[in-house]
Amino acid sequence: EMFPKATGRDALREKKAAQRSFAREREASPIEFDVQGAADLLGGGDSFEAAKMRESRRKDNWQKRKEIKQLEMEEKRVRFQA
Repeated sequence: EMFPKATGRDALREKKAAQRSFAREREASPIEFDVQGAADLLGGGDSFEAAKMRESRRKDNWQKRKEIKQLEMEEKRVRFQA
């Protein structure tokens, strides 16, 4: 290199200038994404009943795991007290 490397405030200024130029280039570039329709953006195609079923399955599974954990803890407590 012919010039010494920038240090201190000069280095910060150069870094910020580079970030600004990168951001400008990014803003100027066209947005490239393909959208098939509003359903893709809004998450359509899913019925309310299906969502309710998923939620109830999730709650049932959580309840089962909770009961199993409680039984395991009760067994541990009984073994400890014996």
